[in-house]
Amino acid sequence: YSKAQLAGNPRYTQLLRAQAAAHTAIRSSYVLKVHECFETDAHVYVVMEYACDGTLGDIVHQRVSLGEREAVFALVQVMCGVRALRLNRQYSRCLELSNMYVKRDKLLRVVLGEVKLADSLNTSAHANSFERSAAPELLAVDGRVNSKSDVWSLGYVLYQLLSGESPFSGANSSEFVLDAQNNSGAALRPHSRISPAARSLLQSMLQY
Repeated sequence: YSKAQLAGNPRYTQLLRAQAAAHTAIRSSYVLKVHECFETDAHVYVVMEYACDGTLGDIVHQRVSLGEREAVFALVQVMCGVRALRLNRQYSRCLELSNMYVKRDKLLRVVLGEVKLADSLNTSAHANSFERSAAPELLAVDGRVNSKSDVWSLGYVLYQLLSGESPFSGANSSEFVLDAQNNSGAALRPHSRISPAARSLLQSMLQY
């Protein structure tokens, strides 16, 4: 990360250092390893485990959706990563497909990445962006993370894996939260790729 780019965003600089320091202590096969973090005059470097097979987001983009058994298998691994974070007294703010890395051996193996900042910190696009899988309360300026937030995000991810689409929509965070408020829980929209049993689970996870 360029310090010149980070200079205008001290909160991101602080977050990056804190995340990297915290995650060097985590030893779990379900969380992407952070080996070390060091700085030069111009850059902050985070040395991480290499995940060579892309992300769950890449797989969904290529295949449109996953079968129910494969989606649940992937989600269980993500949940193990979340548990590892919780055991280290941390909550995730990055439960989204683009931060769930894939390693293929005989089976699909998923590891949760955590040290993540926007690729472009000083653009208007970033200023107007938001993580759609984040629980609605996290889209507030001072949104606080708790276990209920994780359940919402995991439900959002499962919906994406099964359908290849997002359960809610909106051009900005306000519109998105309004759509989630009106179409979550029992009002969750049905989808042709989601079975009744899976929809029932998603309705319980995506409670506004």
